[in-house]
Amino acid sequence: MRRLIKHGIWLVFALLLLGSVLPGTARADADLVMAKDANDVYPAIYQDIVFTIQIQNNGPDQANGVAVTDNLPSGLVYVTHSVTQGSFNPGTGIWSVGTLNNGASAIMYMTVSVETYQSVTNIAYVSASSAADPTPASASVTINAESGVSSSVSTGCGINASSN
Repeated sequence: MRRLIKHGIWLVFALLLLGSVLPGTARADADLVMAKDANDVYPAIYQDIVFTIQIQNNGPDQANGVAVTDNLPSGLVYVTHSVTQGSFNPGTGIWSVGTLNNGASAIMYMTVSVETYQSVTNIAYVSASSAADPTPASASVTINAESGVSSSVSTGCGINASSN
């Protein structure tokens, strides 16, 4: 009986492995890209700013179960948010976007209070998707409340944005 169970487990594993490479059963591919910006990258201390985070599916396939993680660094304090699709949990920093069809996009607006004089970089990244993406997307914005020395937005592939 043990041998049957052991061999049965290996058979299931082999079928799952083969199912991911056999024609007609291949995993979907979707190029998910992100952009992130802030309405003010040189804010005053204790000023509220709004981050705009956009995720877009450049295809070719639909992506299900899409999630974006945005954990605020020390010095940025969550105030509120709104999303065009899905839901955001400020406690976990996870935006559950859901399904993005080829060509579709979703946006989250997150208001935070800047409570540091130090330069801080806020990063958002795709943390889940049913579709294979060879270049996982992420985007960041650097905020400098003390001297306004630097700001930058770096994105995954596809959507390019910058703030000066």
